[in-house]
Amino acid sequence: MENIQKPVIYQLKSEKKLYEDFFDPKVLSFSYMARNIHTIENEILKESNESLKYYKLASLNPRNQLNRANQSAQLHEVPRRPKRCTQRIPNAIR
Repeated sequence: MENIQKPVIYQLKSEKKLYEDFFDPKVLSFSYMARNIHTIENEILKESNESLKYYKLASLNPRNQLNRANQSAQLHEVPRRPKRCTQRIPNAIR
């Protein structure tokens, strides 16, 4: 989505084919899409009497309250990946 859909939307905005404030979660929200994919997957699992899956992209400060982390999710918070250093170091060993 980040590398395919969003660039197309941004291009359409720059060409004035979409208005500047356009946002539709069906097209631009990863959590919306993931939630709906898992809903469809669980419907298929239910039809075949298999165990359902629970999946949530939890956040302490979500835009959509469906994504708010409960206490269990807060206890299992994933540490953020450290930022990658891109600074060139002169005379570095290569």
